[in-house]
Amino acid sequence: MKKGFTLMELLIVILIIGILAAIAIPQYMQVVDRGRATEAESILKTVTESVQRAGKFHANPQWNTLDVGIADGTLQADNVTMQTKNFQYRINNISQNNAAVLAIRRDGKYTLEKHISDGAIMPTLCVTQSDPDICNTLMYKTAAAGNAAITSGPSFVK
Repeated sequence: MKKGFTLMELLIVILIIGILAAIAIPQYMQVVDRGRATEAESILKTVTESVQRAGKFHANPQWNTLDVGIADGTLQADNVTMQTKNFQYRINNISQNNAAVLAIRRDGKYTLEKHISDGAIMPTLCVTQSDPDICNTLMYKTAAAGNAAITSGPSFVK
């Protein structure tokens, strides 16, 4: 009696592993993207609240006027851009009581925007240039017409 596996048995095992990998890897990437977006949204909320507070004292809020920072963030020379591993955060001052804080994904897939309108913080928008499904994957719904995005492209709101 011979011991071992036949070539057919090995091919069937490799085929099953390949099918499982084809299903698991895209799901894993979606979970990773959701985690990154959740982290970015948390940072956006904190920074937007700080911009809201700073806006009452400064006409043009910049990172050095805020009472928060980003761990592992690198401040750029313009003093309105903070760079992290996965996102670039920007403060766009629109007017005295209106501003936007953007989290721009470093690979350009999407941008998360949090606006301050007349001193009130608005819901987070997800804006994408290329693939509208990415915002749906991140659990954002299509934005209403009144939610204007700074960056161009279809807008989604959570």
